[in-house]
Amino acid sequence: SEDKNRISLLEQAKIPFKKATSDSENAMFAKAYLAHIYYDLKEFNHCLDMIEQIPDNYFSKLSSHQNWRDLKIQELKICCLIKLKIFSDFEFILHSYLLKISRSSEHDIPVPIELSNIMKNIK
Repeated sequence: SEDKNRISLLEQAKIPFKKATSDSENAMFAKAYLAHIYYDLKEFNHCLDMIEQIPDNYFSKLSSHQNWRDLKIQELKICCLIKLKIFSDFEFILHSYLLKISRSSEHDIPVPIELSNIMKNIK
């Protein structure tokens, strides 16, 4: 089925990104991509582990100023916390995310697909 193929591809994608996490120049990018893969595989603990290894505002401090990537990482963190029902400091984390959005230029703000999907599935 399509889901099994997708899962298989995501599992295969983990391998090179795991190797790249030890490459000092690209480690944070590899961790960001791995976080996305873990999230898509519903491995929320692993996703959160990867995210917590990425320094705050890491990507926006690069010469390429990838603020959008930091926002996407924060969004994934919030989604993982919701999925794992970890709510200590949740208000602070959500506030930081919203504050960062409010201080970002419009073209730097990614569409919050994962957060939107979580909200749509609230029963």
